[in-house]
Amino acid sequence: MFTLKCDYTLWSSLHIYVLPIEKHIMQFSENIHTEKLSVNQAFSFYKSQLKCKNFYPVDVETILRGNPSLGTWVCYFNDDGSEDVHIKDRNTDTTKLSSWIVFSLWNSREVCCGSLQKPSGFLFMYGLFGEGKKVRDLMKASWNFAAKFGEDENCKLVITEIGDSDPLKNHIPLESSMLCIKDVWYLKNVTENLGVNNEERTIALSGDLGNVFVDPRDF
Repeated sequence: MFTLKCDYTLWSSLHIYVLPIEKHIMQFSENIHTEKLSVNQAFSFYKSQLKCKNFYPVDVETILRGNPSLGTWVCYFNDDGSEDVHIKDRNTDTTKLSSWIVFSLWNSREVCCGSLQKPSGFLFMYGLFGEGKKVRDLMKASWNFAAKFGEDENCKLVITEIGDSDPLKNHIPLESSMLCIKDVWYLKNVTENLGVNNEERTIALSGDLGNVFVDPRDF
């Protein structure tokens, strides 16, 4: 009734995954390499990949350069050979990797708990992209990396949010200590008052968008 009365439309269905760091057993493989990208490399990569998403923030570079953003990493198998990654000054070419994961980390402690004597908060994993037959193993390695990073940053949780139709959703390393929460986004129909044309309005209200780039500033 609320959605009908206030003119809201179901826009996207997502899942929030919460991992308590202190309950997580970290296991690291010597055959998996995690390499940090420069902001320029990360932005170049995301700029080329965002077309795969139904929805994403237009100022991704601002997010990557924001103070709470801890960085972006690419995770791949050593067997692929580091010379094939082709990480250049402004480009990250993953096409020659058999499997890979790219992810970014956002430190919520800097946002909401900055003045506390014993700060605690959570790391938010965002901008997740990945491909390959062994992407599940790399996803697990990425969570382990984030959990260790969060532990060093005095954070208590690692959290991410994935859309229902995101290809990586089925590769989240579920374990007994991880909490999964169903989330939905609603869109208010204000387009008629904003001069939006019919085509744009149709796209905005066309239905559930299940593959989105979640803005860490809004979490």
